[in-house]
Amino acid sequence: MAPPASLIIGSIISGLSIPAIIFNEYYYRDTTYEALYSNKINKNIKLTDISNNIEVQGSTIENISVLNNIINTNFSLSEETKLNLITPKLLNDNNNNLYISISKKQIVKDSIDDIELISNKYSIGIITIEGKNMDPDNYIYLAKQNKVSFYKINDISNNNIYYEINIYSIPKNKNIIRVEGINDYMKYLDKKVYDYEFGPAKLIMENIKYKTYKVNKTAKNVGRIITFFLLFIGLTLLIFPIKSLLNEYTNILNSFGLPINDILNGLGLPINNILKYSYYSISLILSILLTILLTMIISFFINNTAIALIFMGLFMGIILYLKNKFFS
Repeated sequence: MAPPASLIIGSIISGLSIPAIIFNEYYYRDTTYEALYSNKINKNIKLTDISNNIEVQGSTIENISVLNNIINTNFSLSEETKLNLITPKLLNDNNNNLYISISKKQIVKDSIDDIELISNKYSIGIITIEGKNMDPDNYIYLAKQNKVSFYKINDISNNNIYYEINIYSIPKNKNIIRVEGINDYMKYLDKKVYDYEFGPAKLIMENIKYKTYKVNKTAKNVGRIITFFLLFIGLTLLIFPIKSLLNEYTNILNSFGLPINDILNGLGLPINNILKYSYYSISLILSILLTILLTMIISFFINNTAIALIFMGLFMGIILYLKNKFFS
């Protein structure tokens, strides 16, 4: 008697789930990437302390005056608060460079977040390294790690409007390290490493290790969900013939003079109906258990190659032993 088509299709679909699990766990394996790329970065990265080669240019009194005029012109401030926020002393105390972020915001009733109406950013002082200007994004990245002043000023003509001013600077006597050889590995990092970072060099390497390639857990879990559904569909098709057999089992039992179904029904246990309509639940439970079990086993072997090879050797040895013992 030929097997039902559902058994064949179910076997194929269930069988496909195993290579699917292997591919998913191997492609998104997570125990090797960090060590692999950390080692590559350690070998190729070059860190140079260039703190003594830094100069600041363009930090003149005119810059301060122009910026304060912009603030006083665009902000509706009272005479009491209309003062020079950016002073020569502030500039001098902060290594002659400032990064200023100015935001105009409106208060929104019954809302946690206010609306940002205008946002402007200004820089005073240009950092030069060995005669070349530091990239503005790199400068902002470093400066924003050191906030030197913060102001929150109310608008004189509108109580719902206020201004926030954040002032940052690259401080004096700060270790600055040139980072070279990292660009080829940037795609494996979850955060950009700039050409210039604050030192010491040891701290940069520690930060890069923390930033090293992280497995795309979302993609990995999506793969596991797809594998689960493959198993669920396959097992449902495999178990489906049982439903047809259960439709006939009462007659089979009665032919042997065993009215078991009647007895169980009399006891309030309609076992026939329970089994007949529970095969979906059985498929679901088996799919979950098999997905978890296969994923754990395959993931373990993929991330522990030596142990996997030992088990494969033992398995092949057992197969050869049984073949020679029973089939030779």
